[in-house]
Amino acid sequence: MTMKTIFKQLLFLLTVLVLHSAEATVRKEGNPYTVKSGDTLYDIAQAYYGDGNRWQEIGQANGIDVNNPIIVVGSKLNIPNIPR
Repeated sequence: MTMKTIFKQLLFLLTVLVLHSAEATVRKEGNPYTVKSGDTLYDIAQAYYGDGNRWQEIGQANGIDVNNPIIVVGSKLNIPNIPR
């Protein structure tokens, strides 16, 4: 095997490991998210979807007025459409 081939294989394995780790972190569906002090819907969407701009999906799924998105510490939120 050449060094180039070994490098390509190691790079592929590293990519698989990183993607698997990210997937395991994101798979929390079925368990509601408990709002903590300092949380925002934007931050929660960023953590679950990798895109904070999807905060309205969480708000709408939980009956939160997206024009006045107030979340209460200790409340439980359903996080819809979590990527697999």
